[in-house]
Amino acid sequence: MLIGTSGRRDVRLEMAAYGITRFAWGLAKKVCIADSAGLVADAAFGVAGSDMSAPTAWLAAVAYTVQIYFDFSGYSDMAIGLAMLFGFKFPENFRAPYTALGPADFWRRWHMTLSRWFRDYVYIPLGGSRHGIRREYAALLITFMLTSLWHGATWPFLLWGGLHSLGLLVERITGIRDSDRLLWLRRAVTAVFIIVVWVPFRSETLAQTGYIWNAMVAGGLAAPPPMVLITLTPLTVAALVLGVAAFFAPRTATGFQLVHGQFQDFRMRVATVSAPVLLAVAVVGALWLDFSPFLYFQF
Repeated sequence: MLIGTSGRRDVRLEMAAYGITRFAWGLAKKVCIADSAGLVADAAFGVAGSDMSAPTAWLAAVAYTVQIYFDFSGYSDMAIGLAMLFGFKFPENFRAPYTALGPADFWRRWHMTLSRWFRDYVYIPLGGSRHGIRREYAALLITFMLTSLWHGATWPFLLWGGLHSLGLLVERITGIRDSDRLLWLRRAVTAVFIIVVWVPFRSETLAQTGYIWNAMVAGGLAAPPPMVLITLTPLTVAALVLGVAAFFAPRTATGFQLVHGQFQDFRMRVATVSAPVLLAVAVVGALWLDFSPFLYFQF
């Protein structure tokens, strides 16, 4: 989508300031939060099944939940910021997804461009909700099967997609999706659902998913092994705390808007101060940690 009333790119100073700041914000999210959480997630997911306790399993799931969101949303922020520098406006890709009230709400907030593509080119052409319940449910299951295969043709990805499609079916069958009751309870249950269902997405095999899930429920309270504890530095713990805060963010804002507000309310003085600070933080984080590729480069 081009910016400008005359159909041409309209590059202005305030747009460039916004773009630089948005890029710096995304880079800081990637190197300071996502990569730090990734160190913990990699170590915890690497623990053998016989050594996996409940604290280790939950730490693995939460760390990866933080990593994948801040990695991918950071990448999206950087892309949106770079586009703005050249006068283009890219669509938002995330809108506080971890504050969702259910699976349907989650997919309206997570990877929104992909969700809209599958809705418009798979779900609706298959009939959507226009031809009865059976057709709707079949379209939903097929759509999420293809979403799973889009990420990778493995059983853990199919399990991940299957659980999300099951959650969507439960919402439709019970009618809770359209209810305004028990919003905080629904938000808490959805948060746990999201964390648990990220496990097969990260796991290499169904066996790994199985023993992590088993440990989350009945793994005992033994402390994580040394290979995990050594990753819990002040920096990684701070990253995890900041990451978990995403579950408590306002539901109406993107991560960038939580700091800077809407574009039309943006002030040049905010960009002048925050962009260098964010870039400095990102550079320090990149030098302190080993910069890792974006997770979604795998898909």
